[in-house]
Amino acid sequence: MFKESPWFCTVGFGGPHDPWDTPKEYADLYRNMTEQDIIGLRRSYYGHVTLIDDPIRRIIGCLKKRGLLENTVIVFTADHGEQNGDYGLLFKQTF
Repeated sequence: MFKESPWFCTVGFGGPHDPWDTPKEYADLYRNMTEQDIIGLRRSYYGHVTLIDDPIRRIIGCLKKRGLLENTVIVFTADHGEQNGDYGLLFKQTF
């Protein structure tokens, strides 16, 4: 019955964004950055991205397990990124 009925689900995440308080297990995934990177900021930013990727991965896995993925449209949007030290800039100083 569920496979036959149309359905809609929306999921929102509040990051990556300051304050840069990424849980250690996610920030530590990005320990091997180059010297010119702003290591702490980028590790936390990338950790936040992965923190969002994990539940998305679980949602997609659930859709696959239930046989719903092939008949599902997934739209992933974001409003912006951060400078993270690119060109010596931090935060959202430019477009």
